[in-house]
Amino acid sequence: MLYIAAFPGGWFKLGYTATDFWRRACQFWTNTHPPALCGKLGPENVVLQALFVGGREEEQSLFSEFPPQVGEFFHEREVGVQTLLEACRLKLDALPLPPKPEWGEADSAEKLPCCGGVEYSCFTCGAKFSRGIKLKQHLDDVHRRIRAKCSGCGVEVIQRNLKRHQQSCKK
Repeated sequence: MLYIAAFPGGWFKLGYTATDFWRRACQFWTNTHPPALCGKLGPENVVLQALFVGGREEEQSLFSEFPPQVGEFFHEREVGVQTLLEACRLKLDALPLPPKPEWGEADSAEKLPCCGGVEYSCFTCGAKFSRGIKLKQHLDDVHRRIRAKCSGCGVEVIQRNLKRHQQSCKK
């Protein structure tokens, strides 16, 4: 489903989620975002504007029509939220808005360093990453050189990319 969510300071976000919106909202800390939203990406600052039936293809179509200013974020003065809502209503079926759940005190969400999160550093080469999973991928791909051999053409590719490679493999 596609969602449009408002944030403080006139910012809003268009995005896709395959899961419950409020579960996804707890992960906004890891999104590329405008500096004005540092420390303000928690679900307590989110106002869900609309939900629509749609997938990544519809999301990309809307992004090509309305390019976001930063990541998936728009500012009201550049693209009005009403303009984006109207475009979605013309193309997509609306879904009912789920109630906003109560949030506890504990916040264990992974965050970008600018929002109080940890910066992860590679001990081997010093490369820095804002997410732990990106450091793990870097270690596997660059230093451990974990590769898999394509059964179709015999080329060695990064293990996590094998399935994608095989879908486009020429042999």
